[in-house]
Amino acid sequence: MKSRRINQLLLTLFLFCGSALQAQWTTYAPMPGTRWAHVCAAAGGKLYVLAGSVGPTYEYNQATDSWTVKASIPTLRSYPAVASWGGKIYVMGGSVGAAWSDLNECYDPVTDSWTTLAPMPTVRTTTAAAAVNGKVYVVNGWNGAAMTAVDVYDIATNTWSSAAPAPTPRSHAKTAVVANKIYLIGGYTSSFTGLVEVFDPALNTWATLAPLNTARYIHAVGEIGSTIYVAGGYTGSASSSAESYNVATNTWTVEPNLPTARYRTDGATLNACFYVLGGYNGSNLSTNEAICGTILPVDPELRGWKSGDLITLEWDRPMAGPEALDYVVERRNEFEEFERIGNLESTLAAGKNYLFHDKEPQDGVNYYRLVQVNQDGGINYSKVIEVEFSQTEDLFAYWNRAQSSLQLNWKGEFLHGRVDLDLLNMMGQQLASFTFQAAPGGDQEQMLPLNQPAAGSYLVRVRSERGTVVRRMVVE
Repeated sequence: MKSRRINQLLLTLFLFCGSALQAQWTTYAPMPGTRWAHVCAAAGGKLYVLAGSVGPTYEYNQATDSWTVKASIPTLRSYPAVASWGGKIYVMGGSVGAAWSDLNECYDPVTDSWTTLAPMPTVRTTTAAAAVNGKVYVVNGWNGAAMTAVDVYDIATNTWSSAAPAPTPRSHAKTAVVANKIYLIGGYTSSFTGLVEVFDPALNTWATLAPLNTARYIHAVGEIGSTIYVAGGYTGSASSSAESYNVATNTWTVEPNLPTARYRTDGATLNACFYVLGGYNGSNLSTNEAICGTILPVDPELRGWKSGDLITLEWDRPMAGPEALDYVVERRNEFEEFERIGNLESTLAAGKNYLFHDKEPQDGVNYYRLVQVNQDGGINYSKVIEVEFSQTEDLFAYWNRAQSSLQLNWKGEFLHGRVDLDLLNMMGQQLASFTFQAAPGGDQEQMLPLNQPAAGSYLVRVRSERGTVVRRMVVE
């Protein structure tokens, strides 16, 4: 199944110069059940379908094209807003029966559990949300009338504030985030609309952009790089139409139709594939259809190394190829999705070096990639690189051949209480898992029986009450 996905990706290659071959839709494994009025989000390298017409959370594994049923949302509701940040998913507002909601519930895929957080200041349904730099922006919606209010949730402090209101009252809009700006697309005003507005959180300002080719609401939106895709929705009937937006040129392009017309749907992007999931077209749907771009290992070449208490990244401006506008640095840790950690404008001459310092690297293995945003609206990706980082060498993982065990050594209180350990290959696939109790104090050692792995490099992911760390293990 994994090879089938790779083959589909190869069929949808982007040209090196940044102009896209027109991608096609592919049908993947359907959800475990039908669903509508739901939300979708990516976190931790998986795709999640939450809330809506049924309570259980559905988890999609892209590598195996398979689904798993997870914990139900505490409060079943339809048409909420959703945002993903730091490996967790925030579901806000919506309709609980006939009542509008101020609920704010958070799903943690690692523990498969839900937490209730500070409620929104304003009840609303058919609303939209997006996360930028640790804050969730909840925009528009309905509470007896179409709204313009923007509520801002600070994840770190579990508190709310407000931002500049949206220019146009509307409900049922959907969001995409490109370069830390929030694009609000489609929805319903006095009828379904093609309105597109963009919010810049850094400046607290709004602007109006080119409208959709086809006005729609209750649709799906997702971004692949700097291109925003819109699909399905209600346009007078269930729609299969799709289109894409070029952020650099402020233009829309008609894309191939969805295989299945639908509305009351939602979508999300995972690893350069935009998935449209479930919905309604006279029948409730469980369909899973995606359009994929590619993440090709192309120039610029990215390099990285530990520099004291930070990680330094370096790359060259290519001597040839598309003209770069901006370079975005993204980092993935513990197999979370890639997230933007900074950017540098393209200001140097060809052949010159750029330097970027990650001042808050994670303990263990850090994964980086560089996104080159081109002046023609296209994007290029570097190869993913890994840089090991540790403030202190207090945890060591070995393959103990004599004992046929994975040997773990640590100092003092580095590990405490229950410890969960996963052995992963370099693709992030789990090969084995263990659980044990770490006793307090002194130097510690734990032998975990394990058949000898094949020669090569592995990752050992260790979770305890003190957090999560990743160490490399080499088997010769």
